[in-house]
Amino acid sequence: LGADAWNRVDKAWSETSETPLMRVHALRTELMSMRARCALAAVRVAQGRLREDLLRVAKQTPDELIKEGGNAEPQRAFIRGLAHLAYGDAARADADFARAEAGFESARHAVWREAVRWRRGQAAGGATGIARAEAARDAFRDFGVSRPNEFLRIYAPG
Repeated sequence: LGADAWNRVDKAWSETSETPLMRVHALRTELMSMRARCALAAVRVAQGRLREDLLRVAKQTPDELIKEGGNAEPQRAFIRGLAHLAYGDAARADADFARAEAGFESARHAVWREAVRWRRGQAAGGATGIARAEAARDAFRDFGVSRPNEFLRIYAPG
C-alpha cells in the first residue's frame, strides 16, 4: 500500500504541482497532505536513502502548509504528528495530534477529526488509547465507511 501509493503520487506530483488546479487553496492543501501521508506510509517499508527522502518530504510538508494559512493548520499539525511518530517521538506526536484534533473540531471536519483520534489512540496504546481508537473507528462506520481500518491506514498512516 505505502510504496505503491508513494510511487503514483510522486510521479503525478511533478505534473500536478504547476497546474492551475494548485491555485485552489483547499485542493492544494489536500494534495500536499496526501503526498506527505503517502511518504509516511512508504517509510514503513523503505530503507536507506529512499527512507530518508520520504522522511524529508514528511518533515518539510508542515513547513509548506504553514504558508497556506486558513484551514491548513490542522493538516499541518496532523502531518507533523505523523512525522514525529515516524521518528519515534511519541510525546511530540501527541501534542501535535491534540492541536490537529482541536483544529478539525473547530473547523467541523469530522472525518479528519476522527482520523486524528484514531491515530492518536493507536499511538498512545493502553486501555485509554485503545478505547479512543475504537470509538474513532466506530465513528467511521457511522459515516458509512464499510472498511474503516483500510480507510484509516490511508488517512492516518503510521
